Amino acid sequence: MKRKLFFNIGILAIAALVIFSLTVSSCNFKFGDPSLITEPTVDYSSSILTISIPRQSKSTKYINIYRQDVTDLSATSYDDADILSLGLIFPENLTSGGSTYQFQDTMVCKNHKYRYSVRYCEKSGYYYSDWSSAITIEDTAQAYDESITEEELSYTASGATFTYDDSDYTFTLVGTVTAPSAVTSFTDYYDPALLVSNEDTSCVFKLPSTVVSKISSGSSDNVTFSIKNILTEDFLGCDIEICGILGQHKEYNESEDDTSTSSSTEESEEDEEEDPIMRIMWTKPVEITVTGYNDNIINIPVGTATDAFDYSRSAAQSSSQY
Repeated sequence: MKRKLFFNIGILAIAALVIFSLTVSSCNFKFGDPSLITEPTVDYSSSILTISIPRQSKSTKYINIYRQDVTDLSATSYDDADILSLGLIFPENLTSGGSTYQFQDTMVCKNHKYRYSVRYCEKSGYYYSDWSSAITIEDTAQAYDESITEEELSYTASGATFTYDDSDYTFTLVGTVTAPSAVTSFTDYYDPALLVSNEDTSCVFKLPSTVVSKISSGSSDNVTFSIKNILTEDFLGCDIEICGILGQHKEYNESEDDTSTSSSTEESEEDEEEDPIMRIMWTKPVEITVTGYNDNIINIPVGTATDAFDYSRSAAQSSSQY
């Protein structure tokens, strides 16, 4: 009787193990760490660096894309490289099907080595991939010159500051924020946006159209806007850090009558609301000091707010946010 009991227990244990193994493999989880899922693959052909991101779930809300520049680093030192948040994709708005989603990284330099990771936002929480294999951009590739830095591919703000008026919760940008000269037609595709961080996360907020047009035209000195009216509720009534300005490019799933794919300042807000966003791309942020506030930290009372896009840089092997 005891032999039969032990035999049945053994059969049940083996069956449970088989079911568990099938479940893990079908979800593409890395064995031993359920928080890591299949890493993206990277291809550089036709002068375009394309990141292929595995499709994990029909219910994925959005996916963050992260990059590390690991040029001149040994493989054992890759984890020490800075993590740059490149943007987002919204799977439900993508027109292409299949088992992967595509994201193109256009801000790459010759003879640089990059690797990529992604974060899936699901109903049950966040899930991170491991890092992709590193890829080197060849000297013959149609990419930016290797002497150009990430900072030179983003806005510059030499001497620019924000003056905060806590009586009406407005910012005045003093000085000029300049678009990168190395990027052709940058202001036709990228709009300036504000990066803000709180204790839990970092988000990118759309600046008012009047501010966007002034920065894009190079005449941003002494431009004023309401900071309170562009933030979401979770960034109000708590300490927040103003991290700076970055370039933001949005691609829409547009109607058949609209052939444009850029997010230029000429687009109306009504058009942006009509067409769902497929992808968002970001440059590296440039820091702008808030005059008179330590560490750029301010606190704004709760009030009206708008949308934001998750910029959090807590990628697969980093516990930090921004």
